[in-house]
Amino acid sequence: MDTGALRSYVDRSRELVATSPELSERNTQIRLVQPFLTALGWELHQIAADRDVPTPEGSATVDFALLVADDPAVLVETSACGADLEREQVERLGRTLLASGVDRGILTNGREFAFVAVDGSDGAAPSLDRFECRLAELPEHAADVSHYAREAVEQSVRNGRRQRREAADALDADREIVIADVHDRLVATAGDDVADRLRAESERFVEDLIASLRGDEPEEERDGVSDADEERDADEERDAGATAADESATEHDAETRPESNAGNEPAVDAEAGTARSAETVLDDESERALEAVAGTASDDGSAPEPAEAEHERAATGADVPANALGAAVAEDGQYVVRLFGGRTSVWAVGHARAAMTTAQAIEYLLERGAADGRDAPADEVTGSISPPWRPEGDHAVLREDAVANATIELSNGWHLDARVPVGVAKAAIDRLAERAGLRAMFQDEWAAE
Repeated sequence: MDTGALRSYVDRSRELVATSPELSERNTQIRLVQPFLTALGWELHQIAADRDVPTPEGSATVDFALLVADDPAVLVETSACGADLEREQVERLGRTLLASGVDRGILTNGREFAFVAVDGSDGAAPSLDRFECRLAELPEHAADVSHYAREAVEQSVRNGRRQRREAADALDADREIVIADVHDRLVATAGDDVADRLRAESERFVEDLIASLRGDEPEEERDGVSDADEERDADEERDAGATAADESATEHDAETRPESNAGNEPAVDAEAGTARSAETVLDDESERALEAVAGTASDDGSAPEPAEAEHERAATGADVPANALGAAVAEDGQYVVRLFGGRTSVWAVGHARAAMTTAQAIEYLLERGAADGRDAPADEVTGSISPPWRPEGDHAVLREDAVANATIELSNGWHLDARVPVGVAKAAIDRLAERAGLRAMFQDEWAAE
């Protein structure tokens, strides 16, 4: 785990908690929880929102599941920043872990953290280990926190798979002895009258157990992930430069994201808005603004019918280009923005609406100091920015005043103008990322714009 990234997260988050202690649960997830998971090395496509995990009673839904090869490996529950964590919440997470077979879980409100792990060692009945700490104490507990980092969890999953394969091989090698032993024990209890049926059931039981331990597919082919693949990816990440890191991230997303959402957990849940690591809920004003802006551009980019255009111009107060940010809505995919600090991915967001991705990315970059440019490259002349602000051309992306049915209010009181062209919005994110000392990468639906 990158302890430097953890310390940076703590420094940024302490400032945010001090200035915005009453964050809602959704904003807590966007501004505190998702950056924490990123600091632990988890990628956007590995974070599934509102994930159902199977239990003996059916299923349980958790706020987030951190995935390894599409299987939940860590369960994450959240509360609003202003709400204290309750003992019952920790115990409920523990019960979910035991019922689901997932062995690690995190409960957090951004100020407090509870880490829960299932201990099933030495053949004993599974029990729960847990430790709790506050935000400022995370670096002191880095060794414990690292067990929930992506690298450690993936290694644990690989170890578990290897152990199950070894157990399956051992059973297979002594298959007949094991079947005979199981059969004899059943006959001793049930009697000789059903010995023949018990023989068939014993064979089926051992066969099913071996198949279960090995998995339905060869390990090297399961979900397209193997130990060799992961070691190769790690080598590429170590050896690649910044440009190569971009290409590697893009290729990795393409390989791990299914071509169709049918029958698969989507890389980012479009219906939920995003993999809730970066989810927001449209308030009524924002919803009306995006609908009004979208109403002025037809699907083929041509001008709308005259009556409709006149109505929408009256609603937005201005003509809106066909490629307006607020009109960009993905049918199947998402507009994804990734931010890198050097060669490390530090934050990511995805949403079916380009305007919502842009709003969340700009909010994050402003929190990272983009407004004053304090982290901009040393050779770049910079100064503070304030609305109205434009990265280029005549279109102001950030405004101080709201425009009815045309702008989205940001958490700092500024407003994002949803009428600007998509290309200008991308340029704004790029420019703000540079001012924050970061690098932006645009994926998925941006390529079609």
